[in-house]
Amino acid sequence: MELFLCLCFIILNILDVTTTNRILSMGGYEANPIVWLLMKFHLFIPCKIAAVIFFVLLVLFSQPPTGLIMAACGCLLYLLIVGNNLYQIHQESMGE
Repeated sequence: MELFLCLCFIILNILDVTTTNRILSMGGYEANPIVWLLMKFHLFIPCKIAAVIFFVLLVLFSQPPTGLIMAACGCLLYLLIVGNNLYQIHQESMGE
């Protein structure tokens, strides 16, 4: 189950990057000042990849049920983030 959730976590992080880039291309802005700074210096993607790899390794090498709980919480967090991004894209495309 941890492996499946890690795969979901990776996919959700890819969706986070793609939907965030879509919002930025539509005139939106990055609200997180740390992410904004990393994007300004073109360090966001390398840092994002490193953070995702670190999280996945942490989950896979944690003692049960800690890894499962961490993976589930990580997926839930990014599901909310991607959901919010998709909502913002929808709102902008509807002209609101």
